[in-house]
Amino acid sequence: MNAAVSTAIVCRHCQKSNSVERKFCGGCGETLWEKCPACSAEIPGSETFCGTCGVDVRAKRQGIEAELREKFTRALALAAAHTYPQAFALLQELSEARSLCAEIAAQAAAEIPEVQARVKRQKELAELTFQQGAELLAKKSYEAAVQVLQSIPEPLRTKEMNGCLERAQSQWKELLALSGEIRELVLSKRTMVLFPKLERLLALKPDHAQALKLAGQLRDQLLGVAARKLNEHFYADAVKLLEQIPDFVQNAEVATALDKAQELSALLLELRTAPLATPTTLALAQKLVKFTPTNAEVAKLAEELKMRATTRPEPARAAAPVWIKAPQRTRVAMPVDWLGYFTRLSCEDAAGSNTLRDSPGQFWTALGLALQGIDEADTSLNLMPAAKGSLLSKLPFSFGKKGPTAAWGIDLGESGLRAIKLSKDPKSGAIRLEACEYVPHAQTIAPIDQTSEREAAATATLKAFLTRAKVEETHVVASISSQRVLGRFFDLPPMAGKKVAEAVQFEAKHQIPVPLEELAWAYDVQGPAIAAGSKEPDERPRKILLVASRLSHVQSQLALFKAAGIAIDELVPDSIALHNAFQFEFHAEPQKTNALLDVGFDATNFIVSGPRNLWFRSFGMGGETFTQALVKQFQLTREQAEELKRNPAKARRYSLFFATQESLLVQLVSEVERSLASYSRYNSHQPAERLYGLGGGFQTHGLLRYLRCGK
Repeated sequence: MNAAVSTAIVCRHCQKSNSVERKFCGGCGETLWEKCPACSAEIPGSETFCGTCGVDVRAKRQGIEAELREKFTRALALAAAHTYPQAFALLQELSEARSLCAEIAAQAAAEIPEVQARVKRQKELAELTFQQGAELLAKKSYEAAVQVLQSIPEPLRTKEMNGCLERAQSQWKELLALSGEIRELVLSKRTMVLFPKLERLLALKPDHAQALKLAGQLRDQLLGVAARKLNEHFYADAVKLLEQIPDFVQNAEVATALDKAQELSALLLELRTAPLATPTTLALAQKLVKFTPTNAEVAKLAEELKMRATTRPEPARAAAPVWIKAPQRTRVAMPVDWLGYFTRLSCEDAAGSNTLRDSPGQFWTALGLALQGIDEADTSLNLMPAAKGSLLSKLPFSFGKKGPTAAWGIDLGESGLRAIKLSKDPKSGAIRLEACEYVPHAQTIAPIDQTSEREAAATATLKAFLTRAKVEETHVVASISSQRVLGRFFDLPPMAGKKVAEAVQFEAKHQIPVPLEELAWAYDVQGPAIAAGSKEPDERPRKILLVASRLSHVQSQLALFKAAGIAIDELVPDSIALHNAFQFEFHAEPQKTNALLDVGFDATNFIVSGPRNLWFRSFGMGGETFTQALVKQFQLTREQAEELKRNPAKARRYSLFFATQESLLVQLVSEVERSLASYSRYNSHQPAERLYGLGGGFQTHGLLRYLRCGK
């Protein structure tokens, strides 16, 4: 203890004099010693100056108390401003400064629970205010929502509250801006661009009376103009006007007018763009006349169409008389025709002749099969299972064997059986078409899922065929769907002819991802025929066409005929048969390469056909695809959909029928374009010059028009 210290210490709290040995006052119990506020040395509480550092203890203490009091005032201000974390930090600091100022420390400690209670109350109030603001925003009362949400003290706003406030402010500003833009557009009479802004404004404020009134006025104005266009027979213009009326302002009157305009527009488009004068187009034209009896142009066109439909098609191969001349530039960048009939042969049997006439484009496969049966095929390929390990069976020629003089070509498909019998005079080589048969399946195969039931239906059809035709002592050639056939097209380098078979077998093992033992396969050397004994084939590359099908598929097809009692001599992919029929029909015309589009029941064959030049591709889209789309769109049975597909004039709304078919036509034409591109990569120096449509599915309404015009 410092020697300079007096013999008594006066308590600065109660002024009692105490002995220096005491630490606490005998009068009030307060400490008699304290630390210097400057150097922390222990000094009597009554000392004015520190004996260690000489600082004025009282003055220093007063300064510290003033600083603490200022912090306390600042903490209260922060709490009042809802900046509670900072306020709590200061109050906590002050409550722990008892040694510096017990009074302020006590005040700070007492304030902490008060502030905590205030925080709880303010947060509860902020949450209630937020809920009120959110409800106003949901009711699209943007201005009120902004005012309510802004009343929440900013330090108390959560991320969710700030997001809600930002949305309210943004939509309020957008609402004000839209209102101003709409006023300017109305003043400048630019009413045609008002609908999008009105739609957005009403999305922001559904009960906006002025916007609702203005939208109704614009709707009625467009409706009136569209009505005049309908009366003037400008149906497409009326559709465009009515389609400008957005959903938010449509009513029953608009819907009725739009249905009428779309129907009339679709029917008129059919009448003006239909490529052929078919009974279907005539029925649609007569439907249009019925709907618009005052349209003189339509009546005149319908009458002309009726007369045209009774004329003989020109050329004779055409399926129906031409109505609208084909455009020079088509959707697939080449002329497109519907190949309905072959003219090189005519059926001697009257019933068979009528069958051919009633089934345009549907007997080409059967013709090609029969042609191969009498050795008149451009490309002969046979997928009948051969003796195991026999390479000779794969060769595309025979060794002096005399060919058959009569053959049936039987095309058994999903919709029925089509067959043609050809005979060939062994001396003159003259070919006769002796018979033609069409036997539809008694039970439609398409909906049948069970294989056994499908086979039973097909076998019944074959047996029905046998009641009409005799196949004994006649060569029988049947088809197999190209959907079940792999086609490979490749070149072989120059080599001796005797090595070609082995080279093809080697390539087949690498080109086909199935062991050859599980396949029935055959090949053909494409290109111009070479004179016997010539060495030219050994000096140039060879183009090879290889076809293969799983043995299980081949055996399944053959089993159908066997069950009916028909022995098959050859089994040919339908794409090969179509090529052969086409080349036979056009043999006398300039040697060109053309494309064939065979739309079947459930698949489509795309074939590029030229003399000794064949390429094909199949894809799973056929007439049944269109039928199923109608079943779904119109909620019909399959039979009803088939009837509607054949007679679209019976549709309650032809425009809806047209829209349903159009979406599928887009897909089909895309597949055609993809096929053309694939062929071009394989054989770019022999492009297809014209596209011919074949098969029953090519009668799908609108297909020929879409291939030509893209609409």
